[in-house]
Amino acid sequence: MKWMIDITFKEGSQAELGQLVQQERQHVAEGKAQGLIDGLYISAPDVARPQVWIIVNGDTEEQVRQYLSTFPMFPYMTPTIIKLV
Repeated sequence: MKWMIDITFKEGSQAELGQLVQQERQHVAEGKAQGLIDGLYISAPDVARPQVWIIVNGDTEEQVRQYLSTFPMFPYMTPTIIKLV
């Protein structure tokens, strides 16, 4: 089953996020290699608050939430999980 995760980041977290970019990239690469992530899309860099969309494979919403919690940037995320048909 496919899920779209719509992510915004908490205001004022840019400095902390910058330190986690390399770890986040590695985590996403591993997720793609394992077939957990189908795609990741990032809003244009000139927007006031960056937004990310991830297409994830998972059996249940709870499984997707648990996987999302393993991302290095998770403490700074405000995610919305949407089931795709």
